[in-house]
Amino acid sequence: MKRRILLTLCALLGALAAPAHGDSFPSKPIRLVVPFNPGGSVDALARKLAPGLGTRLGASVLVENKAGGNTVIASQYVANASPDGYTLYVTLSAPYSILPSLYKRPLPYDPKTGFTHIGIAAEIIYGLAVSSETKIGTVREYVDFAKKNPGRLTYGSTGPGQALTLSMELLKAKLEIDTLHVPFTGQAPVAAAMLGGQVDSAMMDVGLSEQHIKTGKMRMLALASNARSPLLPDVPTLREAGVALDIPPLWIGLVGPKGIPQPIVERLNDALDKEMRTPQMLTWLTGAALAPMTSTPKQMSERIASETQVWSGVIRQLGVSLD
Repeated sequence: MKRRILLTLCALLGALAAPAHGDSFPSKPIRLVVPFNPGGSVDALARKLAPGLGTRLGASVLVENKAGGNTVIASQYVANASPDGYTLYVTLSAPYSILPSLYKRPLPYDPKTGFTHIGIAAEIIYGLAVSSETKIGTVREYVDFAKKNPGRLTYGSTGPGQALTLSMELLKAKLEIDTLHVPFTGQAPVAAAMLGGQVDSAMMDVGLSEQHIKTGKMRMLALASNARSPLLPDVPTLREAGVALDIPPLWIGLVGPKGIPQPIVERLNDALDKEMRTPQMLTWLTGAALAPMTSTPKQMSERIASETQVWSGVIRQLGVSLD
């Protein structure tokens, strides 16, 4: 009897002495997985976030690019990772709000329950850009050329079913034009193809294209946002140009595998929220044409659920699907 009581007391003391999940985390480097090649807004934000998150959390934070497969490769990789908070995913909402409605076959991860939502970080400002070699200067000129030359204009994208791709397809449907889709594995390869004259146009984020626009190598015809960008004050919005795209804004968020302990989720969300509000980060966001957009994990989950319904409607409207 005494032995049993002694063992019970030892177990209780051990439990009290053991650190909680949040207290012992992190004890090794954290990886931020990005589903695109280096160079685009998602990758740039991940690399900007990494040092600050590392300082706040007390561990090294590394960025790992896993491009390809229309983000499915990276999404599956993260979904299958250990739910300990050391493998996180910096990405757009497409893996969980767009691809489930787009693919005919089941995805190799569960978009609804396969991830732990941590928080939203920023909104992407983007618009319709063209190569300077096209000589097109306005949305009207783009439409007129496309209608006179069906299938001749090309547009690059980060892959079938991505938000920028669906935005372009929705724009094509509204304007009743035919352009040829050329998919890439990220915004940086799209920009390189535009600069080289291999691709005529793209839905391009302002942060990546601004320098090329100011040097005359690209032209931004209109922004898919509610207001003009301070970086490109002379560029109208699509609505000002006579076109309205009724789609959710594009944002970048942080998630992890399903089952990350709540104390770790709270630590990660707190570090993300504080880092996104620093003066240095806010200045960088403005220069990168990103807008701060923080959230709680619950708000992120609610937003994904709401936007999944919107994107599902857009996909049905366009009649697009992937095998």
